[in-house]
Amino acid sequence: MMGFGGGAGKPTVALLRDNVATVSPPNCKTNLDGSQVWSGAFVEITNQSAIQVIAFFDKDFTLYIDQSQNTSTPEVTDSWECLASRGFSTAVASVAPYFRIRITNKSTSAATGQMTSAATAIFNPLPRKLDADGHLDTCIQHIRGDMGHDVVVSPMGSLKTASTIRLVGTGFEGTVIDTNFWTVTHTSGGSSAQANGTLTLSTGITANAGEFVSSVRIGRYIASNPNTYRGNVRLPVVTTGTPSYVNTRRWGAFDVNNGYFFMAVQTNPATAPILSLVCRKTASDANIVTSGVAGGFNGDAGPSYALDNNVHTYEIYWTNKSAYFFIDDVLIHTFTGLTAALVDTPSLKIGLQCVNSGGNDANNTLAVRSSSINRLGIPETRPQWKYISGAVAATQLKIGPGTLRRVMVNKIGTALQLNDDNRTPISGANTICVIDTSDKVNIQPYPFELDFYNGLVVTISGAGSDTTIVYE
Repeated sequence: MMGFGGGAGKPTVALLRDNVATVSPPNCKTNLDGSQVWSGAFVEITNQSAIQVIAFFDKDFTLYIDQSQNTSTPEVTDSWECLASRGFSTAVASVAPYFRIRITNKSTSAATGQMTSAATAIFNPLPRKLDADGHLDTCIQHIRGDMGHDVVVSPMGSLKTASTIRLVGTGFEGTVIDTNFWTVTHTSGGSSAQANGTLTLSTGITANAGEFVSSVRIGRYIASNPNTYRGNVRLPVVTTGTPSYVNTRRWGAFDVNNGYFFMAVQTNPATAPILSLVCRKTASDANIVTSGVAGGFNGDAGPSYALDNNVHTYEIYWTNKSAYFFIDDVLIHTFTGLTAALVDTPSLKIGLQCVNSGGNDANNTLAVRSSSINRLGIPETRPQWKYISGAVAATQLKIGPGTLRRVMVNKIGTALQLNDDNRTPISGANTICVIDTSDKVNIQPYPFELDFYNGLVVTISGAGSDTTIVYE
C-alpha cells in the first residue's frame, strides 16, 4: 500500500503485509471414534475477519463453530449437519477474539476422515454488486425440490400447491393394539406390544420366528396426486448368537405381494445392519438396491448409508412412474419404472416386519413410533353415478378403492345392500350398509362419505326399487 507524507513534499512508501490465512493446529482433527463428541481448544483470532472450515468423514457428523470473548464459554455457536462421504466447507464472519471447532460423530461406528480450520483475512459473503437502491441484488428464477421437479406457476400467476391428507395409520396410544386399524400376524411365537406411544415387534426366542403388522385400510392412490409413507422408526441392537443367524426388519408401504419399503439385514458378527431399499412386485423383490453394493444409492447422501440404533424419520414418495426414498429429509435413492411399473398397484397398505432366519433364536425387535400413508393433494375427484331401477343381483360398481358419496332413494322399494368387495357374487363379509326403503314416508338421499378399499358391490332385492348411487 502506498501513502504520501514526510518533509518537503516528498512521497514516502509504506508497505503493509497482508494477513495470510493460518491453519489453527488445535482445531485440526483426524478420524473419530464411534459416537465421539470432540472439542478443539479455543484459538485466538488476530486481525482476521473470517473462520474457514473444511471437513470430510465417511460417517454423518455435526460440526459446530463456537466463538467466545474468553477461552472458556461459547457465546455464539453456528452448527451444520454434514453427510457421510460428502465434503463440507463453510466460512463465517469472526465476531469474537476466540473460536474453536466441535464435532459429533452421529454413527456408532468409527469415522475415517479429517477436518481443518483456518482464520483468514479474506471473507466476502455478499454478492458482487448491489441493486440501484443499494440493496442486495438477488433473483429466484426456479424453485426445484429434491425430487427434480420445479414448482409450477399457472398462466394466471398462481402457485400450484398440495395439501397433505392422512389416508392410513393411527397413533399407538395406550397398551392395546387397535385391531380396527392394524392386522397382526404372528409366526412361531412372534409378538407385538404397545406402550409409551411405541409399537414394538418382537421375534421371540423360537428359531426363525417373526412378526408382521399391517394396516387394515389401503391408502388409495389417485392419478396426479402422489402418495407418501412416513414413519419414525428405531432399530434396536440386534442379538445374533452364531455366524449363521440372520435378522431382517422391513418398514414402509407394502404387503406380501406388493409395495415399497426400507429393509435392514443383520448377521453375526456384524457392526451394523445393512440398509436396502426395495420395490416389491407380484411377490418378488425384483428392484432392490443395497448400501454401497454395485454402485449403491444414487441420492444426495452418497452411495452408502450407515444405519444406527437411533430413531429416524423414513419417507417414501411414489407416483405411478417413480419412487423416492428419504431419511431425515435427505434423498437417499430414486427408482424409476421406464418400461414397466415398479409395483402392481400404487394403492398400498402400511407394512412393518421383524423376522429371524438361518436358525436365529435370539429375541430381536423393531420399534415404531408412527407410521402413516398420506396423499399430497385433495382427496375428492368428480364422482361417478349409477342409476338402478328394480331388483339386481350382486353387481360390481367399482373394482379397487374408492369413496361412497351418497345413495339417493328415488322411489320406495325394498332392501338395498352395499358391500366393500371386489368379487361377484359378493362374500357378504364386508357390508357397508343395508337400506330398507319399504317403510319410508319421504324419499330422501343417504349421505355416506365413506371410503371402501376393495371394491363396491350393490344388491337390490325389490322389484319396485328406484335408486341412484354416487361414488368415486
